[in-house]
Amino acid sequence: MNGKFSVTAPANATTLILSYIGMKKQEVEIGGRKVIDVIMEPDLLGLNEVVVTAFGIKRQAKELGVATEQVSDKQLTQAGVTNVVTGLTAKVSGLEINTVNNGVNPDTRITLRGNRHFLASNEALVVLDGVPVDASYLNSVNPNDIANVNVLKGASASALYGNDASNGVLVISTKRGTGGKPVITISNTTTFESISYLPKLQTRFGSGDGEDTISGNPNYTFWIGPNRNTSAYTSFENQCFGPQFNGQQVILGGVLADGSYQTVPYSYDPNHIRKFFNTGITSQNDVSYSKGDEKNSFYLSGQDVNTTGTVPGDKNRRTSVRVAGSSTSGIFHSDYTVGYTQTNTDVSGLDPFQHDPVYWNILNTPAQIDLLNYKDIVNNPFANNNGYYNAYYMNPYWQIAHSRYKTTSNNLLGSVLLSLNPAPWIDISYRAGLTYTGDQHTYYQDPLIYNTYMSGDPWQAGAIGLGSPFAGVSNDYLETSTVLTGDLLVQLNKKIGDFSSKLILGNSMYENQYRYLYVGNSSLVIPNLYNVANRLGEIGTDVNGINEQQLNRNSMGLFGDITLGYKDFVFLHGSARNDWDSRLSKANRSFFYPGVDASLILTEAIPSLKDNSVLSFAKIRGGISKTGQISLANWYATLPSFNPGLGNNSATAFPYGNLAGFSLSQTLSNPNLKPELTTEIEGGLELGFLKSRISLNINAYQSETRDQTIPATISYATGYNSAYINAGQLQTQGLEMDLKLTPLISAGDFNWNMTLSYSYNTSKVISIYGTLTQLPIADISYAVVGQQFPALMVTDYLRDPQGHLVVDPTTGYPMRNPALVQMGHGNPNNILGMNSNFTYKGFSLNIVTDYRNGNNIDNYVGESLNFTGESWFSAQNGRQDFIIPNSVIQTGTDASGNPTYAPNTNIITKGNGWANWGETTFSTTQSLYMTSAAFIKLREISITYDLPVKNLFGGAIKAAQVGLVGRNLLTWVPKTNVWTDPEFNVENGTSNAVGYTNEYQTPPTRVYGFSVKLTF
Repeated sequence: MNGKFSVTAPANATTLILSYIGMKKQEVEIGGRKVIDVIMEPDLLGLNEVVVTAFGIKRQAKELGVATEQVSDKQLTQAGVTNVVTGLTAKVSGLEINTVNNGVNPDTRITLRGNRHFLASNEALVVLDGVPVDASYLNSVNPNDIANVNVLKGASASALYGNDASNGVLVISTKRGTGGKPVITISNTTTFESISYLPKLQTRFGSGDGEDTISGNPNYTFWIGPNRNTSAYTSFENQCFGPQFNGQQVILGGVLADGSYQTVPYSYDPNHIRKFFNTGITSQNDVSYSKGDEKNSFYLSGQDVNTTGTVPGDKNRRTSVRVAGSSTSGIFHSDYTVGYTQTNTDVSGLDPFQHDPVYWNILNTPAQIDLLNYKDIVNNPFANNNGYYNAYYMNPYWQIAHSRYKTTSNNLLGSVLLSLNPAPWIDISYRAGLTYTGDQHTYYQDPLIYNTYMSGDPWQAGAIGLGSPFAGVSNDYLETSTVLTGDLLVQLNKKIGDFSSKLILGNSMYENQYRYLYVGNSSLVIPNLYNVANRLGEIGTDVNGINEQQLNRNSMGLFGDITLGYKDFVFLHGSARNDWDSRLSKANRSFFYPGVDASLILTEAIPSLKDNSVLSFAKIRGGISKTGQISLANWYATLPSFNPGLGNNSATAFPYGNLAGFSLSQTLSNPNLKPELTTEIEGGLELGFLKSRISLNINAYQSETRDQTIPATISYATGYNSAYINAGQLQTQGLEMDLKLTPLISAGDFNWNMTLSYSYNTSKVISIYGTLTQLPIADISYAVVGQQFPALMVTDYLRDPQGHLVVDPTTGYPMRNPALVQMGHGNPNNILGMNSNFTYKGFSLNIVTDYRNGNNIDNYVGESLNFTGESWFSAQNGRQDFIIPNSVIQTGTDASGNPTYAPNTNIITKGNGWANWGETTFSTTQSLYMTSAAFIKLREISITYDLPVKNLFGGAIKAAQVGLVGRNLLTWVPKTNVWTDPEFNVENGTSNAVGYTNEYQTPPTRVYGFSVKLTF
């Protein structure tokens, strides 16, 4: 680093003080010299490193009494990620990142230090260039534009951001222009995505579902081979409970109107599901221009990300541009950034009959069928709806072509900062921010008409074509959100002798205008004309009609922040904020929350510890804070609300002629609602050894959130059925540890740096309301008093006191417990991330591994696979009747009225495989699919090489880099989980319901590819 500079010093100056981020401060005697050469020594621990905290306030790391962590741009993008959130996974203790589904634009969830709320979002707040945004906004941000991410883990660190920051904050700063000369960077990352693993499937049996050869059409239902333990083969059936494969030619489907039919070998195709999926390709192209000096900077970037998915026809394209600059003139400084992104997503929709996703249709394909033979739905008579073999489900290629969700998202973020420094110790600044998000969603499903022959059900299958013709449907909805923010800060810094002080006073303004407009059409007149005017009947205010919602929210905050220091080794920090929020009634609109923390640098405070060859740094810290969060999805929940009439599609239709109608909401408005208050206490220890080659950071914390906003059931006699109230308490405790070895090994040109991040977290429900002990969240997630949150409550079999299954003495199938049973919880207790960086000359290897355990998941895709007969699980008894192992039957009751049991030795399940796995209590009970959600993932691996190009082309190319990247290349799960990725979840990223998957999540994938980067 060339640190040339010039300084004009007073004539009586005797000492020059030099400091730089990451370097030790030095005091040099001038001694009349005009030229002074100084070699600065690195401060490996970064005690004077500047950490960006709330509102962009910069504080030295040693001042902080609470836990923070920083992720650099290199760490974030080393594996060629297209999503900022994905790049943070396994790199910060206490930060849990989940990719909850798969696809071309997957959802993610961001939580810091577990859960604090029953129903309100537990996602961390994201602040991008000083502007607060939803976590989902990060899907539109170019990761290569990020300079760094500062993670403010606890409530103490984020208290100044107000009630939206009670779950912690990610403070993201984007790049600005640097360097004296212009720098142009061009890069490409191309990755390929393929299915990594599928649920474990059976390989023995083909089509059949319980139809018999007596009542069935003998042309299509008949026996294959001598085995009679299974169902007979049925040529038009999607379920796989038929005979064992034997290789003979069999009819598939039935005879078409022209007399043609098809035959196939009755043999297992080992790739019959996997081959349906494509290899997805993502091409990420970036270009940036950067220039800057000590007074001015300019940065311009553009990115195009084009993705085709593993599901045929699915695609996503994101195009973004960003410009940023700054200027300093005397005591004035300005800074601005504007970023715009458009994202276009096109994915397959639902089937027209049972409204299931494509994956469910694939799972309903018998193992002897090659779906690729039915890809041409236009020219292949056996691929269109009048010839497809399956009498009960559509050809998935028809679904892909004729049922689509299309979304266009426009995201704009602008930020302007103006600051004034009338004196070295005074800084006055104002930041104005604008965030606009506009989503346009379109769904269409084409009409479907069967010919006269097929609509007459010639195969006698009770086929779906009986209801022909089927009208097409379409709907559109627009969703816009405009957020305006304004933050005024006055910062006063003063040092008197050994004492330092920093006082910050501020005002924050926030306004959010949200609008939702839906128009639907359930019956198209002209096929393929997707316009709501192209409809049968009138528009009604139901799911197929029209709906509109407008929400406005305004809030204001006043806050103060003070830091006092003594001799740069002890610091006391306090903050306080008062908010006023329009979502609450006037009586409760104002609420106040304070925080205080302190830090002590032991190696500076205790003389005997200074310049210690072993212990190079020691710091203890701690803090306590209170924050409030308004947990109202309906911003008008404190006011009486009315619903419009249900429209002409309803029996209670309004409007009726010119007469309008409204009904009072059945949820009672509660003007007494107040914020949920979280009190958090934390403490930490930071240690550095061997000149900070080894650094250890340990944090412990406990938070309690009271006055949860929950729904309560009330008597219908009141005219209402529910009301929101403040009740309930959730306690969260945790431990975080970060170990950095920099370097772990250093030998010549070879270096190995390693970071381990570990977190333990548990959230316990202390109370809900009165004597209420359970509160449903969604799916199988519940808040249960005394249990970890969220508890997983599932249907289970009836069991005797020893845990044996109690079977029905007539059918031999298990009896079901009438009550739900808790089986663990949905959030992991332990998360371990391991990051290794190896460098040798121009080569760099980065490996990120992620381990989690302590939670469970209900893989209800297993029930779907058992229903179809595709699962390995369903074929283990050879499709024979059997006695359920270790089962019992009830023989009576004892003298106290308690049931008595005896081992089941002779009651077998009645029926063949189809009867057992189709829709019995045995296969539809949720506990059957409950497994550990533990996993180990090779999250990232990247290998890069810096090409020696400085002497090429006259130095026009300043740097060139090529690399290989991979993500989620390997995953290890317990043997009991034969279903899918335990990180997936049915609900989206904002929901607190976790630990439940089904066929709506396509299989997990691995990503691998290459990158090229040129700098001019």
